[in-house]
Amino acid sequence: MAELEVVTVGLTGAEPVFADAAEAGDSFANDGKVFLYVKNGHAGAIKVTVDSVKECDQGHDHDLEITVPQFDDTLGSEDTGERMIGPFQPSRFNDEDNLVQITYDEHINVGVAAIRLP
Repeated sequence: MAELEVVTVGLTGAEPVFADAAEAGDSFANDGKVFLYVKNGHAGAIKVTVDSVKECDQGHDHDLEITVPQFDDTLGSEDTGERMIGPFQPSRFNDEDNLVQITYDEHINVGVAAIRLP
């Protein structure tokens, strides 16, 4: 498991720091203004799971599961194989170290970046 570097975007922009998705998952520091940018270059769709650490008022822990489709370079396709997910409410998603934990059902050819809004 690796901790992703969080880059803050500003008026002049920011260059995301993409890392290869780790087989065991990744984490990032979260203050409620961070979102996850996922680029899927894998041969098929992947599922990204964001661990929810707080139970809802019904007593269930609802992890967030997002499907990121594969990149389709067919002429006219709108499917970029990319998703921006978040930002993440700290009370629901932060663990005891104020990190958000994420896992992937497939990590090969998947890039991830953590981006903070100002």
